[in-house]
Amino acid sequence: MWKNLLLLLLLLAFCTAGCQKQYVEKTSEAAYQVVDSQGTVIKFAQKPQRIMTTHFNLDNIVMGLVDEERVVALSKSMYDASVSYISTEAIKKPTKLNYDFSSEQVLALKPDLIIARESTGENRIQTYRAMGIPVYVVSNANNVEEIKKQIQEIGQAVGESERAEKLQQRMQTQLDYIKSKVDSASMKPKSVMLVSKMNHNYGGKGSFFDDMCHFAGVKNAPAEIGVLNGQLMDKEIMLRAAPDYFLLSLSWELKHDNKDGYKKEFLEDPALANLEAVKNNHVCYLKDKYLYASNQNCVWAIKKIANLAYGNIFTDEEEVFLKGY
Repeated sequence: MWKNLLLLLLLLAFCTAGCQKQYVEKTSEAAYQVVDSQGTVIKFAQKPQRIMTTHFNLDNIVMGLVDEERVVALSKSMYDASVSYISTEAIKKPTKLNYDFSSEQVLALKPDLIIARESTGENRIQTYRAMGIPVYVVSNANNVEEIKKQIQEIGQAVGESERAEKLQQRMQTQLDYIKSKVDSASMKPKSVMLVSKMNHNYGGKGSFFDDMCHFAGVKNAPAEIGVLNGQLMDKEIMLRAAPDYFLLSLSWELKHDNKDGYKKEFLEDPALANLEAVKNNHVCYLKDKYLYASNQNCVWAIKKIANLAYGNIFTDEEEVFLKGY
C-alpha cells in the first residue's frame, strides 16, 4: 500500500512540476497580494480565473462575488433547491462535485485558486499547495459578522473588493430591515430548538443557528439554558429547554424517506408530551436552506425563522441570491 501511495505522490509531483514553476513565474511581479487566516501570503499577477472552494457556503460567497466563468467547480448542493438560493438555470459552466473530491479531480480542473475553510484540514490544504495550487484559507464563520468578514476577505483574494463591499451592503440592508420589523412587532417572545440529524451536536450557544435566532427575535432554547454548540442535543436537553417550536430538517427526512416518521417520534413520545411544542403540534419541518445558511443568504433564513414563530411579520417576497454585482 505504501509503495502505491509513494508512486501516486511522485506522479502528482511530476504532473504538477510545470504548473508550479509557471505559477512562480507568473507571480514574480505581483499585481496584488493577500494574507489568509493562517498568515500565508499569496501573490497574484492577475485576478484568479479558475476558482474552486472546499465548501458549499464558500461557493455561495464566491458566486456572489465573481462571474460564473471564473468558477471551475461547485458543490452539487448548489443545484439543490432545498439547500440553495441560486437558480439552477443560472449555473451553466462549473463542474458539479461532491466535496469528497480526489486530488486527481482537482488536478483535472486546473484551479488557479482554492478557497478553503480551516476545517478542511491541514493535510488537504498542504496537499493542494504541494500540487502548486494557491490555497487561501478562511476562518470558520459562526455568526453573521464573521460572514461579512469572510465576504471582505474572499473579495480581496479574488480581486473583487468593490463587489465585496456591495454584497456586504445588500446584506446589511436586509438585516437592518429585519431588525426594524422585529423591534416594532408586538409579540410575546417565542423559543425554538433545532434538532439536527445531520449533526446531533449542532445548534447550541455559539452556533450560526444561534446567531440567526438573535436576528429573528426568537430565543434559541438550548442556548437559553447554557447549552453550548458541540454538546449533544439529547432528550434531557429537550425537556430542560422546553421550546415553543421544534425545528427539524425537511431536506434530511425527504432524502431518507422518513418525513412522517420523524415528526411522529416527537408527537407520540410520552416523555415529551407536556412540552408546549408537542401539545401545540409545533414540530415543524424547514428546508436546510433555512437551518444551515452560513453565507450571505442567511437573511432569508432569518426571516423564515421569525415568520414561523410570529406569523408572517415578513410578507412573501422572492428570495433572491445576493450578489455584489
